[in-house]
Amino acid sequence: MKILNTRKMIWQLLFQLANLNLAIFILLLIVSFSLLGFVIEQDQDLLYYQSVYPLNNYTLLSFDWRFIVYFGLNHVYQSYSFLFLLSILALSLILCTFSRQLPGLKYARQWKFLTFNHLNVKNKTLAVFDNISFSNIIYSLNSTQYYVFHGNRALYCYKGIIGRIAPIVVHIALLIVLLGSLISSFTGFIAQEMIPEGEIFHILNITKSGLLSCLPNNLIGRIDNFYISYNFNGSVKQFYSHLFVYDLNNRYLFDKNIAVNSPLAFRGVTFYQTDWRMDALRMSLNNNQLIVQKPLNEVRINSKPFWICQWNSPAQNFLFIVTSLRDPILVYDSYGVNIGSIFLHNSIFLDNNMIAVEQIIKSSGLQIKIDKGIEIVYLGFFLLMLSTVLSYTSYSQIWIIDSDKCFTLLGSTNRAILTFEEDCMQIQDLYFRHTILNQLLE
Repeated sequence: MKILNTRKMIWQLLFQLANLNLAIFILLLIVSFSLLGFVIEQDQDLLYYQSVYPLNNYTLLSFDWRFIVYFGLNHVYQSYSFLFLLSILALSLILCTFSRQLPGLKYARQWKFLTFNHLNVKNKTLAVFDNISFSNIIYSLNSTQYYVFHGNRALYCYKGIIGRIAPIVVHIALLIVLLGSLISSFTGFIAQEMIPEGEIFHILNITKSGLLSCLPNNLIGRIDNFYISYNFNGSVKQFYSHLFVYDLNNRYLFDKNIAVNSPLAFRGVTFYQTDWRMDALRMSLNNNQLIVQKPLNEVRINSKPFWICQWNSPAQNFLFIVTSLRDPILVYDSYGVNIGSIFLHNSIFLDNNMIAVEQIIKSSGLQIKIDKGIEIVYLGFFLLMLSTVLSYTSYSQIWIIDSDKCFTLLGSTNRAILTFEEDCMQIQDLYFRHTILNQLLE
């Protein structure tokens, strides 16, 4: 008896999980979690949250960093509660598909013949016309794309069964999206690297990783060249990196000029161009007698960036100011007076020394990402869009009851009533036309 009660409780629980209202409620919870993940920056270090969300923040509906970290709001999409909601939604969709949608589709495909004793108000009588030719009415129905079934002096016809498949496709699409999201969450990772031009790098600075993620430790990258294109007003238009990929034996594998929105994808690893930086000036003293490297410090004046390098000499200090990669480098003395400007590989005489700027050392900011579930997610959204289109297909049914003297045509549809009425008028028109033609030929 206890086993029977336990089974009954399990079946009742599964039946409740297949409820549409519960699925919508869970979906709203998932959307709420996603909004939190959108509002609160994800996967940042602790210092970031301590500076952006301090403890003394008394603004209405605000969070402090301890609340965020304690409840895991800094990595919402990897939290156990979010993954639990996704799992419950997936289970609800599966149960609903097998307990409601598939049986509904099977019932829709069954032949449902009617007689005068089974008529009801749901099936509207659309026409009554003379019974002259049974074959002509079947031909008329086939000509309007209806599937026709004949039995016991009655016809059952339907069209648009694909419209009944659309809800099933929706469930399958959502399940595929959930599966792809889980795969991305557990197996994906994101790394951020700032690589100086001409340098070789390994993937080391991991900012986000799944529980089952694996680093591609057999790849080495190198930034061969970094350059920037500018607009007419001097603002940055686009920045590019010529990225090379090698194996551990330094054998060439692949290369590409990457830019924002034009990444390099190789063996499931995608390299995105995300940022850039000017690091230093490489300078020569007195015709290459001494090579020195001076750091550049970025400052912003009216939101416009400048990079400043300080050159110290016994008499006074000088400032080299870089405004862009295409413009000359400005030189100022310690009194703020502009004493000249030079291009790369050109020289200027400062404090009895000939100084030339040989190179502006730049760094390219890369985001390296593996997302094994992204293609599955794309497939799910494609099926979701396809199901939306399919759902606009009307599912129409027609019953024709044959008596000794007349045909009675009844029908129903779930949408596009005017189109359905036009179909019925076309069926009658074809029937009368072929019937009259047959009578003339006789």
